[in-house]
Amino acid sequence: MRALATTGRNPKGQLGVYGSRVDWLQWIMAVAGNVLRFRNCTKYNVFVDLCQEHGAGVTVVSDGMDFLVASTLRRAGLDIPFYANELEWQGGDRWKLRFPHLREDCRWNMGNCKCGHLSSPSEGLRIMVGDGRSDFCIAEACDYTLAKGALAVHCRENNLPYTGIANFAEAIDALTRWLSDRSAGVRRPAAQVSTRAAR
Repeated sequence: MRALATTGRNPKGQLGVYGSRVDWLQWIMAVAGNVLRFRNCTKYNVFVDLCQEHGAGVTVVSDGMDFLVASTLRRAGLDIPFYANELEWQGGDRWKLRFPHLREDCRWNMGNCKCGHLSSPSEGLRIMVGDGRSDFCIAEACDYTLAKGALAVHCRENNLPYTGIANFAEAIDALTRWLSDRSAGVRRPAAQVSTRAAR
């Protein structure tokens, strides 16, 4: 089993819209806001522990920037792999944004195509946590999604197996129930997995 937690998103949902300095700063602030909310989450370590207790590797896949994800994981005391866009200092006030995980065939035109980080289905269950447009494609390929915001709406509208959540405390409860049901041999249709309304 592999759990993927996702952070950050391109607020306009596409590359190439950041032509001006103001656009870049707005994107950086939007991603930083998501990371700060994540930093204030006291349950993320518990979620990671739950996944690891069940033999799941946890990977953070972000359409945000590497230094924000790295500092957030460091502050949480977590040593887990992550994939993100890279912001490289060029000296002075010059920066270069690199997209090392960009895929030309990405259906959603994201800087970090999250589907490219999925393990093969034969390697076990694929579970993800997310909240936005950059998570749509990976949710479609996962066995189970813990979703909020636009992603919860997308999962509901596309009949994907998901549970709507508001925070990691709810993600822990939902994942615990889902794993317990699977152990007991309970299989629910996608429409019955969701226990909360999409937010």
